[in-house]
Amino acid sequence: MAEYKLEVTTGDMQYAGTWDHLYVTLFGTKGQSERTELNNFGTDFTTGTTGTYTMNTSLSLGNLLLVKVEKDPFFLLLEDEWYCSKIVVTTPEGDVLLFPCYRWISRGELVELRGGRAIKVFEEDQPLLIDHRKKELLVRKDIYQWKTMAEGIPHQNNFDDGSELPAEIRFSKSKSTEISNTKTKLGLELKLKGLLGTAENWETIEDMKNIFWYKRTTMSEYVAEHWMEDDFYGFQFLNGINPTMIKRCSELPSNFPVTEEMVKSFLEEGSSLEKEMEKGNIFLYDQKKMDGMQGRLHNGERLHVTAGLCLFYMNPNNKLIPIAIQLHQKPSRGEPHLSAQ
Repeated sequence: MAEYKLEVTTGDMQYAGTWDHLYVTLFGTKGQSERTELNNFGTDFTTGTTGTYTMNTSLSLGNLLLVKVEKDPFFLLLEDEWYCSKIVVTTPEGDVLLFPCYRWISRGELVELRGGRAIKVFEEDQPLLIDHRKKELLVRKDIYQWKTMAEGIPHQNNFDDGSELPAEIRFSKSKSTEISNTKTKLGLELKLKGLLGTAENWETIEDMKNIFWYKRTTMSEYVAEHWMEDDFYGFQFLNGINPTMIKRCSELPSNFPVTEEMVKSFLEEGSSLEKEMEKGNIFLYDQKKMDGMQGRLHNGERLHVTAGLCLFYMNPNNKLIPIAIQLHQKPSRGEPHLSAQ
């Protein structure tokens, strides 16, 4: 008889625990265990706890490769998602193996966990793991598909409603509750200050700081302090939703008449725009695909869509900074180019 010890950790966020039945199957190079329910005396899988369980097999399973996790409903209760952080398995030979999970698991969902050591596809030598990788890719291709909303713009996922998303990527109950509570507290803060529903414009970042005291983060404080800096502007483009729209520029578009005089103060001393293009240090962000698109309606008015252009320079400090901005595809006297300050 071979004994395996499993340490199962539940996440520490709100609603991470579950009342549902959890089952585990172990897969090794010499076979697999039986589907076994993890059930100790008392309450299992509560938020922020680690439970220890034992599984017995007639013989050793060899090198442990996969841990399959399944979740079945507890009586007729509503969906009760569970956040599994990790499962640590101690084998009969004394090896301690980590199987990271860090995701939500819903009822009827099959989750197969690989060992914590990352491995490239060409390094895979176990038939079971090779087959597992192929099946996982097929499942993901079936779940995550694209649909085209309009020619030339980024595709959209094929889900019509957020509830159709797999549990691992949609907002969890804990996240939805956090958003709802934050919205309520911010609304209460605005009401106490007499600002709820006001149409008064905010003129500066300082105005926003004075309005919102409750919800502050390290990131929000950093943005408030650095949002006008050129390198932070470039950082936002590189870390935005469409960084691949930034292209290396070897020739300026005819509708973007940037001159040497406009940008020379931002370039390396003694250099020129043409020289920096030859070096590959000039980049262009062009939103021409959005030209002519209509914005959505808001309070009966259609929002404006800006199909702008932005010229970037990778400076000697390896910082991507904007050196010229144009708000529309067609330059006009009423729309000057805006050089970075």
